[in-house]
Amino acid sequence: MRLDARIDKGIDHIHQQHNQAENQTQQKHAAHDDGIIAAVDRAGHVAADTGDGEHVLDDDRAAEHHAHAVADDGDNRNQRIGQRMFEQHFTNARNAGLKVGVYFFSQAVNENEAREEAQGCAYVLNGRKLDYPIYFDTEASGGSNGRADGLGVEDRTKCAIAFCEEVKAQGYQPGVYASTLWFRKRIDLNRLKSYSIWNAHYNVAGSPIACDMWQGTCTARIPGYGGQIDVNISYVG
Repeated sequence: MRLDARIDKGIDHIHQQHNQAENQTQQKHAAHDDGIIAAVDRAGHVAADTGDGEHVLDDDRAAEHHAHAVADDGDNRNQRIGQRMFEQHFTNARNAGLKVGVYFFSQAVNENEAREEAQGCAYVLNGRKLDYPIYFDTEASGGSNGRADGLGVEDRTKCAIAFCEEVKAQGYQPGVYASTLWFRKRIDLNRLKSYSIWNAHYNVAGSPIACDMWQGTCTARIPGYGGQIDVNISYVG
């Protein structure tokens, strides 16, 4: 592990429905009260492939929906969806005094698409500063037709690098998120060591690979919030 700075505890956050906004605000403040000082929010994701494989990024629609629905090709094919609750997540995290970073659940299948995803993050952020990186989140889609699920190590690694280099070009710090298994079997970690590494591995005392941030559980509970949360340990302050 990279232990050149103090250890901080944080949470990461995905989509919640609009009628849960009050609970989400409660979560942020409860986290702060429990000594958690950071939140990593999802800036967006790409829907699974249900059509002809077209990959679309529509900035006009993004502007219209204020990053709530970044793009839709109009025919229920590969929708690029900005995190609909991202604006509330980001604002509430800041208001609770938390440090903030973001991640993008990638479904890019080539380098150009990965660069588009990074550009989408920058678009949603709209110049706002971050305390933590923008992470390329690579993991299984959880369905049967995730468009990037079948990528080989070489192509997945190229996508991660393209995303991270574009994040740098946009003025942000890049990183890569994956599980230990994926870092060992599905992507070439050795080629990613110049970027921040965020590793997910549950039910262990610490990350088995060198990382800047370790996600150790997805079922944590904190006083003041009724739901379960992911908890991460940051080794970079």
